[in-house]
Amino acid sequence: MNRRMQTVALAALALLALAAVARALEDDLAARLRGRSDADRIELLRRLAERGRDDAALHFHMANAFYALGEIDSALAHYQAAARRDSSDSRIWVNMGIAWDEKKQVGAARQAWERALAVNERDVLAWCHLGFAWYRLGRPERAMDLWRKALAIDPDNAQVHYYLGMAFADRKIFREALAEWNRVVELDPEGRLGRSARDNVKLIRQYLELE
Repeated sequence: MNRRMQTVALAALALLALAAVARALEDDLAARLRGRSDADRIELLRRLAERGRDDAALHFHMANAFYALGEIDSALAHYQAAARRDSSDSRIWVNMGIAWDEKKQVGAARQAWERALAVNERDVLAWCHLGFAWYRLGRPERAMDLWRKALAIDPDNAQVHYYLGMAFADRKIFREALAEWNRVVELDPEGRLGRSARDNVKLIRQYLELE
């Protein structure tokens, strides 16, 4: 069950990454890029760069498009360029961490998410990713502390409740795991997390009946 739960969790992180890509900086580029393919976005942004535009927003959008196309090195180069031009936007650091994590550079990813929280301690996505990084490093207590901080900001975050349920189940604290996953089902009844949580609840109840 642990491997399956972690697979779902990783898939959910990928969905979070896509959501982060979609939440572009609020600037004049957003409307011009909306509805375009990622390749078309890169082409437009390159034309703007050739005309002299060189701000954080341009590099952030460029990085997001490269990330969506799976060109992680190019994405990282542009996230870093965006951060050099505006280090105060946590979304740049969160997405940079996601890109580092894609390259299995956990230390660099963790540093980026910590930087995100240094500039915006209410960035729930940063808490979520940072917690999962510690969880994969075998530090569930640390991870759970970070996820609880995320819930203090956003009590109805289904992703964080799912992670907590996974951590409780791994430690065989099944009552708490059931509570967390039942909450996920309430918050996301038709989504992937909700469906997985519903399956997890059934598995735990079956396991407890066999004991």
